Amino acid sequence: MNYNNNVLGAFCNTHFTFWMSVVGLKFRSAIITLVYRKTLHSSNIDLNHNFNFGEIINFMSTDSDRLVNSCPSFHTFWSIPLQVIIRR
Repeated sequence: MNYNNNVLGAFCNTHFTFWMSVVGLKFRSAIITLVYRKTLHSSNIDLNHNFNFGEIINFMSTDSDRLVNSCPSFHTFWSIPLQVIIRR
C-alpha cells in the first residue's frame, strides 16, 4: 500500500514540475516581450536619460527570472497544507 502512495506521489510531483516549467516559460516570454515592446516604443531621449541598453537587457533577464522563480514557490506555499491533510 505504501509503495502505491509513493508511486502516485512521484507521478504527481513530476506532473506538477512539468506544468510549472510550461507556465514559467510562458510567463518569462510574456514579461520579456512586454519590456522589449516598451523599449522599442520609447524614444532615444528617454532611454539615454534613464537607462542604457545594457541595463534594460539586465532587467529583462534578471527580473523575469525572479518573477518566474516565484511561481513554483507560490504554488508550493498553497499546496503544502493540502499535502499535509492528504498524507494524514
